[in-house]
Amino acid sequence: MSGWTLAFQVINFLVLAILLRRFLFKPVMAMITKRQEDLARAAADSERARREGQEARTLADKALAEMDGERTRMRTETTMIVERDRQAALAEAHREAGAIRDAARRELEIERDKAAETMTRGAVELGAAIARRLLEQVATPSVAEAFLLRLCEELEAFSTERVRALVDDLGGRELLLATAPPLSPAEADRWLARIVARLGKETRTRLVGDESLIAGAELRFPHTTLSYCWRDGVNAASEELAPDAGAR
Repeated sequence: MSGWTLAFQVINFLVLAILLRRFLFKPVMAMITKRQEDLARAAADSERARREGQEARTLADKALAEMDGERTRMRTETTMIVERDRQAALAEAHREAGAIRDAARRELEIERDKAAETMTRGAVELGAAIARRLLEQVATPSVAEAFLLRLCEELEAFSTERVRALVDDLGGRELLLATAPPLSPAEADRWLARIVARLGKETRTRLVGDESLIAGAELRFPHTTLSYCWRDGVNAASEELAPDAGAR
């Protein structure tokens, strides 16, 4: 497979991820609209409470106007009481309306953020699955050998101390070489011989297949893994997009 073909496959994946993230937000916007309608209803309830308070004030004023002069002092006192109660009722109505409005806004923001995060995470996961499927279609033994070459070059570039630490990690156990797609016996022997030449002829090796790599190779020590494969690239791209999804 040429470098151009791989580049176009990666570009297709990125474009698809962007389109999914852009156009899957419509259900979220519908949810936001519904919450805004709920908030409008809460505001209407607040206005109704305000009007009722105003009507109570009007009735109280009318009752006071009908009192005769002899009860002026009582009317004044009553007016003060009614006014105080009216102000308290209005203040309480405003507090309740504000609490309802604030709670609805907070709930709307939380649900919007959760829905946006869920939709974006779904888009990222779908894009990663599509990318894996596309890469699996172009995975060939030659691609696996290209990754094996990079793996062997990295191993051969290790310092003597690093190689000794890897051998000590093995402790006489088998070193597993995982590849995808599978290699022919001749190819496997050639690469295993190169690895043994670097780690020492006492190293016991075994070749295993692992389709989860998509294409590539891994050297699996008991506590260390050296990996070059397309799976790591897809996972890295998904992890890079995931924080961006959560931030929105």
